[in-house]
Amino acid sequence: MKANIIAENRIIYQGEVSSITLPGIKGELTVLPNHLPLITSLIKGKIKVKEQSGKELFFEIEKGLLEVQPDEVSALVSCELI
Repeated sequence: MKANIIAENRIIYQGEVSSITLPGIKGELTVLPNHLPLITSLIKGKIKVKEQSGKELFFEIEKGLLEVQPDEVSALVSCELI
C-alpha cells in the first residue's frame, strides 16, 4: 500500500508500506492494505510507518487529517521541522 505524509508544503514520507499507525481522535488506529475508505482527524502524537522490508520509521505530528483508500493512505499534517 502506498503511504504519503505531507506537512505544509513538503513531503515528509512517501513509499510502499505494510502498515501505518496514527494518533486518531478516538485513539490509535492502524491501517493495513485493503482497508475500507476513511477520513478522520489526527491529534498530537507519533505516526509509525512499517515499511515492507520490516523497517519502522516514526514521525511526530501536532495534528492532521487522514484519508484512507484501499491501496493508498494520505496524511496531511502539521509538525515541527524534522
